[in-house]
Amino acid sequence: MSSITAAPGHRARRAAMGRAWRGHGERVSGLGAQHTGKLQKRGKIMEYKFTADNFGAEVLQASTPVLVDFYADWCNPCRMMGPLVAKVAEEYAGRIKVGKCNIDENMELAATYRISSIPAFVVFKGGKPVATYVGGMSAADLREKMEQVLA
Repeated sequence: MSSITAAPGHRARRAAMGRAWRGHGERVSGLGAQHTGKLQKRGKIMEYKFTADNFGAEVLQASTPVLVDFYADWCNPCRMMGPLVAKVAEEYAGRIKVGKCNIDENMELAATYRISSIPAFVVFKGGKPVATYVGGMSAADLREKMEQVLA
């Protein structure tokens, strides 16, 4: 009699991979795991990496609206959205601050803002969350949502 076993869930796969699979933002930027601040391209700030240490200063005290992409390295929709978020960061530079927050490394921030599904995009204005979008979306949809934030 043969037995059929289910494939392990994402938590089991993540645990099996250990900490070797890290740094969604770092992979995109090529800056390595030591990077803790701003991602730059040709002198322009494109994306920020938000952590528990810099969240207050970079997000809550920002003078412009802030889009925070809550993601995880193991999340395929998050990985799909990475290049779109980078493009939006470049297009809206100076008008909206755009950055990423890894929920595995910053669980307390994810809990504070009740992030239960990822990717989750939270827009902050004046230090308060004003809009939340969950799930993958097209570049046009993401741009439309940013235009609504600026309106």
